[in-house]
Amino acid sequence: MNDRAYTDNQNDNDDDDSVEERRDSISQPDVYSAAEKERVRSQLQADIEAFLAQGGQVKQVADNVRADPPRKPDNQYGSNPI
Repeated sequence: MNDRAYTDNQNDNDDDDSVEERRDSISQPDVYSAAEKERVRSQLQADIEAFLAQGGQVKQVADNVRADPPRKPDNQYGSNPI
């Protein structure tokens, strides 16, 4: 059974208005135009240049470095009271 048939059967008892409201409330993926992407890129570049001009530094970190090193497993199975 396809999803559309399931959705239609599910909404048989609903008003047409409420179905439309549900369709409108489903979030659409963010779609940006080429001009909007270029604006964001140029703003990012300006922010980076300002950061570096104020004495900021960019450090490269090795791929295998983690912010939280691995730790010993903690066995607390069954430690909670019933």
